[in-house]
Amino acid sequence: MDQKKLLQIAELSREYIEIYDDVQSRDLSLRSDKDCLLDYLRAIEELDASSFELFLRRDYKRNISYRNATSALRTQGTSTSLHSSHLIPEFERMTADRQFELSVLRLIAGGLAVYCEPEWFSNDGIDEGVLEPVMPSIAVQKAVQKAIEQINKQGLELGITMHSLELIANGSLPVIENINPQLRSCSKGFQRLVREITILSGQLFDITSTGKNRFSTQAIQNILDLVEAPEVDYRTIQRYQEQYEGGCKALTDNIHDLPF
Repeated sequence: MDQKKLLQIAELSREYIEIYDDVQSRDLSLRSDKDCLLDYLRAIEELDASSFELFLRRDYKRNISYRNATSALRTQGTSTSLHSSHLIPEFERMTADRQFELSVLRLIAGGLAVYCEPEWFSNDGIDEGVLEPVMPSIAVQKAVQKAIEQINKQGLELGITMHSLELIANGSLPVIENINPQLRSCSKGFQRLVREITILSGQLFDITSTGKNRFSTQAIQNILDLVEAPEVDYRTIQRYQEQYEGGCKALTDNIHDLPF
């Protein structure tokens, strides 16, 4: 899938997560206020008719992958139910199955957001081992070393600029005010997706199975199909699920990329 399409999916995913989180985080004690209650119900309606879900359903192939992912959570020997902390009040008009679907969409959106545009999560990405700064290459270091030799030969005084050049020549990055370091992903796309889904599934759902109570590997394969990712076998997915169980932070829990 081309980069333009990936960025479009990332934007739709983040938009859905923002709406979902907004509904979940509203102070329910304020619903006694008519205006607050109306705003709250509007947010729920927006969640129930999101552009992200429409994007998944309006294309035949994407819709099949999405439906297969949801169906895989209902397979024999596995029970996946919405965690009580994510049940949305004021939903007497909405079935439990629909609430479940909306939370599955939240999980899918999280996985796709970090798959399609990991650089968005610049504040948490490095600490969580998903991103790394782009460092000077060997070729750049050698070129700067030669430049420093010529500068010194001329006796040119560059002050703090020379210090920055020396850092680059030694493979480090100078700190430049108001300029953030360039970042790149240090993991494969499917690893990022499996990581995010593994963490989010523990937050959103109660999972019981004949195995290790993990989110369905078949569902993860179906979610990868949504972005036309190369096929990943279920044993590889299980290996990364085990790696990311416990102690990790979901990047999309900080969807606005705030510097906490």
